[in-house]
Amino acid sequence: VQTNIDLTSLKISSDIEYYLFMDLRAEHCWASHQMTSTSYVEATQRYNNALAAAYHNKSSRPPVKKNPQAIMEKLGEIEAEVLDRLARNDF
Repeated sequence: VQTNIDLTSLKISSDIEYYLFMDLRAEHCWASHQMTSTSYVEATQRYNNALAAAYHNKSSRPPVKKNPQAIMEKLGEIEAEVLDRLARNDF
C-alpha cells in the first residue's frame, strides 16, 4: 500500500529542525496539555514557514514540510525528557 506521504515529514530529526523546534516551542509556549488539533495545525504551519526560511540560505533544495504528527511527537518526547531530568535533578 502506498500513501504518498514522505516519511521524513513525520519526524523532526536534523540539527536545524531540532533547534528550530526548540526555539519556536519556547517562543510560542507550546505545551501538549494546552494544544488542540487546530493548535497543532497552526504550529505546524508556523514551523514549516520558519523551516523554509532557515533552509533558504543553507541549502539548494527546499526542506520537506512537516506533518502535525511530527510536532505532536517531538513535543511529547521533549516534555517527557524534561520531566525525567527534573525528577533526577539533572539540569
